[in-house]
Amino acid sequence: MKLKEIIKIINTKYPEKLQYGWDNSGLNIGDIDSEINKILLCLDINDTVLEESIKKGVDLIISHHPFIFEKINQIRKDDIKGSIIYRAIKNNISVYCMHTNYDIAFDGLNDYFMGLIGINEYDILEFEGKSDDYLDGREYGLGRVGKLDTPMKMGSFIEFIKEKLRIDRVRLVGNSNDTINKVAVVTGSGAEFFKMAKK
Repeated sequence: MKLKEIIKIINTKYPEKLQYGWDNSGLNIGDIDSEINKILLCLDINDTVLEESIKKGVDLIISHHPFIFEKINQIRKDDIKGSIIYRAIKNNISVYCMHTNYDIAFDGLNDYFMGLIGINEYDILEFEGKSDDYLDGREYGLGRVGKLDTPMKMGSFIEFIKEKLRIDRVRLVGNSNDTINKVAVVTGSGAEFFKMAKK
């Protein structure tokens, strides 16, 4: 399948136009007319990810975080980022990123997380817009907020989260004996949403 066809499919569900203005989702490196046979998915692109892609004959890396965020003045092999760009191009590997558009979109990362913790009815935390040509005019935005079916102690909720995400540690700010009833989720740094979530 051509890369431009894959991008078109992605954009029907997670349109690039939903991303924040500071973001750089979309095609970071590549040729839209290239033929794609093998895809690797990752959170961030680094040297290890690129080496795995080269070894496995990958044609396209799709990452959550954009590989290129800021203006690049040089592409040099003796620079970490430059070396990755250089080798990706040399090995005909394209790089496509789905960041805030994937977080914001309906059935995106925030919705996936809510489903994972068993909250099926929820609202958008920060409303971004409403589009006639996207999701039949449904509202979209960043973050989700909803109620647990059964209130839980914070300590129990943390153990539940660890089990669902298959992780060993969770950082808690607060009291593990507090009862949790309503949960806000932002699949990102989310620091600017504390006051909004509390409200």
